Amino acid sequence: VHPDDERYKNIIGKNVILPLVNKEIPVVADEYVEMDFGTGVVKITPAHDPNDFLVGQRHDLPVITIMDGAGNINENGGQYQGLSMLEARKQIVKDLEEGGYLLKVEPIKHNVGTCHRCHTPVEPRVSTQWFVKMESMAKPAIEAVRSKKIKIIPERMEKVYYNWTTGKAEKCIFCYPRVESGLPTVCAETCVGRIRYMGVMLYDADKIKDLASTLDEGDLYEAQRQIFLDPNDPDVEAAALEAGISHDWIEAAKASPIYKMISKWKIALPLHPEFRTLPMVWYVPPLSPIAQAVDVGKLSMKGFIPDVQSLRVPMQYLANLLAGGNVKPVVEALSRLLAERTILRKYSDNAGTSQFLTCEILPEQLQGIEEINELKALGLTVQDVCDMHRLLAIADYKERFVVPSANRNTEAAVLMQGSQGYNLGGGEDMRRRADSLFGGPMNRKIIPLFEEYQRAPDSTQGGK
Repeated sequence: VHPDDERYKNIIGKNVILPLVNKEIPVVADEYVEMDFGTGVVKITPAHDPNDFLVGQRHDLPVITIMDGAGNINENGGQYQGLSMLEARKQIVKDLEEGGYLLKVEPIKHNVGTCHRCHTPVEPRVSTQWFVKMESMAKPAIEAVRSKKIKIIPERMEKVYYNWTTGKAEKCIFCYPRVESGLPTVCAETCVGRIRYMGVMLYDADKIKDLASTLDEGDLYEAQRQIFLDPNDPDVEAAALEAGISHDWIEAAKASPIYKMISKWKIALPLHPEFRTLPMVWYVPPLSPIAQAVDVGKLSMKGFIPDVQSLRVPMQYLANLLAGGNVKPVVEALSRLLAERTILRKYSDNAGTSQFLTCEILPEQLQGIEEINELKALGLTVQDVCDMHRLLAIADYKERFVVPSANRNTEAAVLMQGSQGYNLGGGEDMRRRADSLFGGPMNRKIIPLFEEYQRAPDSTQGGK
C-alpha cells in the first residue's frame, strides 16, 4: 500500500492471509503503489515483475519463483503446480469466486510486456544470469573525463556521457546460454542491418601461450589468425573427433561464415589484439560511401579500385583498433572488399539486375575479366568474389548463423541454459516470423520454453 493512503495506515506492518494457499504475507508501505488505481492495494511478486523486484529489495521480501523454465507453475504454486500460466490464471479466478474472495471483475488497461518480434507476452522470471558489473567499469570511465584525461568534443556532450555512465543497473548477458543451446545471440539476431554473423572456429589451444607471448604488437593479428585451424583438413577433422568434438560441430565449422572472413578471405580483424586474449568477436572494417565520391573526383584510384588511403577513415586509426597498429592487414582487407564491390557493380549489368540481386552471378561469367591478375595479387579468385557477394550482401538466416543445435543425447550440462532470458522458444509462430524476417527457413531443434499464447485482440485484461 502507499504510505500516505489513510485507508490502510492501520494495517502497515501487520500480516494478512493470502487466499487459496493460506500463507501469511506482510503489509508494507511503498510509494511505488498508485493509491487511485483499483483498490490501492498491490500484491508484490518480487520474482516475477521488475518493479516488484525493486520493492522487494527495499523491504527485504523473499524472492520466491513460482514458474519453471517452461512457463508452468512449479512446486511453490501449491495445488496449481503443473498448470501453464494461462491455465493457472483462469483457475485462480474461478477458485477466488467459488471461495467468496472475489468481489468483482473490472476490465482495465495496463502495460503487458511482449516480445518485439513475435508479440508473445513476456513472463518475467528471476534466474541466474551472466552479467556485466557496471559500477567498476563506469567509475574509471567517468573519472577519465572529469580529470580531462579524455576530452569529449563538443564539450556540451559531456552531460550526455555522464547520463550514460551513471546510475546504471548491472547488464544481463544472455549470449552464452543461447549459443550453448544452439541459438544465435539476441544482439546478432535482432540486427536490422544483417551485419552480424556467427559460426564455429576450430583452434589450436596449445598455441595460445605462444600467441600471448608475441613480442611485437604489430604481429599479433597474424598470430591470432594462425591459431585457427582449417576444418576441411582431414587431419584437423580426425584430431577434432579424437578430442571429443562432435560431428555436428565439425560440420558447422566447415560451413562457418566466420572462417571464410577470417582465414580464407582475410577481411575480418580482431578488436584490440594487443590485449593478448583470444578474441571471440572479429570485425570487418567499414567502407566509406565510395561510388559517388569517385564520380565527383573525391577519391583517387589505384588500379581498378579506389585508393584505400584516400578513404575518410584514417588507416592508422583502424589499424590501432583492429591490428595492433599494423596498417598492412587493414589496407589489404579493405582492398579485397573494394575489389569485390567494384567487380560486382561493373559486371552485374551484363549479368542482369535479377542475377545481381539474387546472387546468381556465376564464376564462369567473370572468367577472363581484365582484373584477374589484380585479384590474384589480392589473394582472391573470381569464385571468392561471388562467394563474398553472396555472404556479405544477401545471405539468409542459415548462412549467417551457423550454430549447431543442442542435442539432449550429448547430456550437456549447459543444455537447459537456453531457458534463461529471452529466446526463440515461442513455438511455430515465431519460426514462421523468423522465416520472413531473416529471408530463409529456420528449422532449428530448439527447446520449447513457453506456452503458445493466443494473443487477445486488445490489451484489455480482466481481474485484479
